[in-house]
Amino acid sequence: MWFFAGAARGCWRCAAGLDVSAEMVWGMRDPILAKGLPVMTEMFPNAPVIETDAGHFLQEEVPEVIAAAALRLLEALQTP
Repeated sequence: MWFFAGAARGCWRCAAGLDVSAEMVWGMRDPILAKGLPVMTEMFPNAPVIETDAGHFLQEEVPEVIAAAALRLLEALQTP
Protein backbone atom coordinates (compact mmCIF):
# COMPACT_ATOMS: atom_id res chain seq x y z
CA MET A 1 0.00 0.00 0.00
CA TRP A 2 2.83 2.44 0.78
CA PHE A 3 4.12 2.04 -2.79
CA PHE A 4 0.77 3.00 -4.31
CA ALA A 5 0.51 6.09 -2.13
CA GLY A 6 4.02 7.21 -3.11
CA ALA A 7 3.38 6.55 -6.79
CA ALA A 8 0.13 8.52 -6.66
CA ARG A 9 1.88 11.48 -5.05
CA GLY A 10 4.50 11.40 -7.80
CA CYS A 11 1.79 11.40 -10.49
CA TRP A 12 0.02 14.31 -8.80
CA ARG A 13 3.26 16.33 -8.65
CA CYS A 14 3.84 15.68 -12.35
CA ALA A 15 0.26 16.59 -13.30
CA ALA A 16 0.39 19.79 -11.27
CA GLY A 17 3.15 21.11 -13.53
CA LEU A 18 1.25 20.55 -16.78
CA ASP A 19 -0.27 23.36 -18.79
CA VAL A 20 -2.69 21.44 -20.98
CA SER A 21 -6.34 21.33 -21.95
CA ALA A 22 -8.19 18.78 -19.88
CA GLU A 23 -11.62 17.40 -19.17
CA MET A 24 -12.22 15.03 -16.27
CA VAL A 25 -14.64 12.13 -16.12
CA TRP A 26 -14.82 10.98 -12.51
CA GLY A 27 -16.33 7.88 -10.94
CA MET A 28 -17.91 9.07 -7.71
CA ARG A 29 -18.50 5.50 -6.47
CA ASP A 30 -14.79 4.65 -6.64
CA PRO A 31 -13.88 3.90 -3.01
CA ILE A 32 -10.35 5.31 -3.42
CA LEU A 33 -10.17 7.78 -6.31
CA ALA A 34 -13.47 9.57 -5.68
CA LYS A 35 -11.77 11.28 -2.75
CA GLY A 36 -9.07 12.63 -5.08
CA LEU A 37 -11.37 14.84 -7.14
CA PRO A 38 -10.72 18.00 -5.07
CA VAL A 39 -6.97 17.58 -5.66
CA MET A 40 -7.47 17.20 -9.40
CA THR A 41 -9.83 20.16 -9.68
CA GLU A 42 -7.26 22.25 -7.85
CA MET A 43 -4.58 21.18 -10.34
CA PHE A 44 -6.82 21.76 -13.36
CA PRO A 45 -9.18 24.56 -12.29
CA ASN A 46 -10.41 25.27 -15.83
CA ALA A 47 -11.16 21.65 -16.70
CA PRO A 48 -14.81 20.66 -16.96
CA VAL A 49 -15.68 17.82 -14.58
CA ILE A 50 -18.27 15.16 -15.31
CA GLU A 51 -19.18 13.31 -12.13
CA THR A 52 -20.60 9.86 -12.90
CA ASP A 53 -22.16 7.14 -10.78
CA ALA A 54 -19.40 4.80 -11.94
CA GLY A 55 -16.96 3.03 -9.70
CA HIS A 56 -13.30 2.36 -10.46
CA PHE A 57 -13.57 1.03 -14.02
CA LEU A 58 -15.06 3.97 -15.88
CA GLN A 59 -14.03 2.55 -19.27
CA GLU A 60 -16.39 -0.37 -18.61
CA GLU A 61 -19.17 1.48 -16.81
CA VAL A 62 -19.48 4.76 -18.75
CA PRO A 63 -17.52 4.34 -22.00
CA GLU A 64 -19.84 6.69 -23.89
CA VAL A 65 -19.17 9.50 -21.39
CA ILE A 66 -15.41 9.04 -21.75
CA ALA A 67 -15.66 8.93 -25.55
CA ALA A 68 -17.76 12.11 -25.66
CA ALA A 69 -15.27 13.92 -23.40
CA ALA A 70 -12.35 12.79 -25.56
CA LEU A 71 -14.09 13.99 -28.73
CA ARG A 72 -14.88 17.38 -27.17
CA LEU A 73 -11.26 17.76 -26.13
CA LEU A 74 -9.97 16.80 -29.57
CA GLU A 75 -12.37 19.24 -31.22
CA ALA A 76 -11.28 22.04 -28.87
CA LEU A 77 -7.63 21.35 -29.65
CA GLN A 78 -8.24 21.48 -33.40
CA THR A 79 -10.19 24.74 -33.29
CA PRO A 80 -7.87 27.69 -33.98
